Amino acid sequence: MVCTTNDLSAWKDFPKGLRVLLLDEDSSSAADIKSKLEAMDYIVYTFYNENEALSAISNEPGSFHVAIVEVSTSNSNRSFQVSRNFEGLANHYDFEH
Repeated sequence: MVCTTNDLSAWKDFPKGLRVLLLDEDSSSAADIKSKLEAMDYIVYTFYNENEALSAISNEPGSFHVAIVEVSTSNSNRSFQVSRNFEGLANHYDFEH
């Protein structure tokens, strides 16, 4: 994602309201991370499998500013596919909060 200082300066109270896609197969770990991010006023969308995350990215481009993707040896190919799907979506983002 490419953004400039001008993009961010227009966003009042940045980074509050940052939309985060969180992909973690471990529900306990995901809940802990989500709680910490929400305490910083981020908006967190949690997914527990790659297919759900890929579907959300595909169906709603621009819905997320950043992604936090848990990668393990058992799911590395699918997790990296989720990351690759973020490429090229920068033009879909609305930086106004």
